[in-house]
Amino acid sequence: MPSPSPSPARVVPAGTRIEVFLDEPLVVGPGGAPVVVTTADDVSGDGDVTIARGTRLVGEARVALDGERATIGFSTLIVRGRSVPLSGLALGPDNQLGVRGRVLKKASGARRGLGKALHAVGSALSFGILGSGSPAEEAATSVTAGELQGLGRTDEGAAVLEIARGAFSVFVRADLALP
Repeated sequence: MPSPSPSPARVVPAGTRIEVFLDEPLVVGPGGAPVVVTTADDVSGDGDVTIARGTRLVGEARVALDGERATIGFSTLIVRGRSVPLSGLALGPDNQLGVRGRVLKKASGARRGLGKALHAVGSALSFGILGSGSPAEEAATSVTAGELQGLGRTDEGAAVLEIARGAFSVFVRADLALP
């Protein structure tokens, strides 16, 4: 008797946006902060639910150089108790890279100036002024891991932010194969 063929892997394609919810306020300081969010809705593909509402995503938040946003990279999706590698970036409700926070401590003047310049370039990319593609997605796909870490570099002059509980999107940067 032939053995049953394995079920095909479910895939969430790169470019998918997953709507998530931060359940508790998050304080992000110079060392960054771990972050856990839950999916706000089912994510469907080919008529089937690939990621159920309430699924957890795990990542790390860092204060962006502009001192007013947290750049959040997601590295893990928890599906039925199993960790699945994920490459995702948070996009705020304003469709900009990162999530705006309430400043608890301001960054040094030099950091704020450089951060504002980088934010202006990112905004131009997001709105397609410097390149083609859909808003924010081009900027999110063009950020390399090294650049993401650079955005989160911290020192004593770094800002401290509080990110309020609420909704935002996670942009999936690479195909996500689910068990």
